[in-house]
Amino acid sequence: MATDGAETRSSRRAATRRHSCRQRLSIDWCIGSKIAAISPTVDRLIRVIKESQISFGDGLGVELAIREALANAIVHGNRQDPTRRVHILCRCRLLGDLFISITDEGTGFDWKQVQESAPVNIYSEHGRGIMLMKASMDRVRYRHGGSEVQMYKRGENIPNEL
Repeated sequence: MATDGAETRSSRRAATRRHSCRQRLSIDWCIGSKIAAISPTVDRLIRVIKESQISFGDGLGVELAIREALANAIVHGNRQDPTRRVHILCRCRLLGDLFISITDEGTGFDWKQVQESAPVNIYSEHGRGIMLMKASMDRVRYRHGGSEVQMYKRGENIPNEL
């Protein structure tokens, strides 16, 4: 539906803010559960993060982690149900650390079982995204029964003591 895309772009613009106190960037977006929405959303999110001059090292790894988290939310969480949304929350602080939360409207999953299963084949349809997110980010955790993934990447400007 064309109006859905226009509403999404409009809500994205309205919910992207630069903060001068503790945060350099705050993004709060919702997208539809369409596979076609993944690439444009990731591209726009990475562009906005780069424009805020956040330095978190491996940008390709962060992009891959976001892409996998969105794919998991849309395909596995929301089962590509067009009536369900995916919520994206991104915070970049002045020191350069990056926090991203992606929440779907599905029932969640037992992430401990997936994590403890046999080594993941990178061509497998199950567990590959989790493995790639963990390899790309400094911290990955699940909340709300697995329907929310939170990812953290330490900025290059943050001393190790923090």
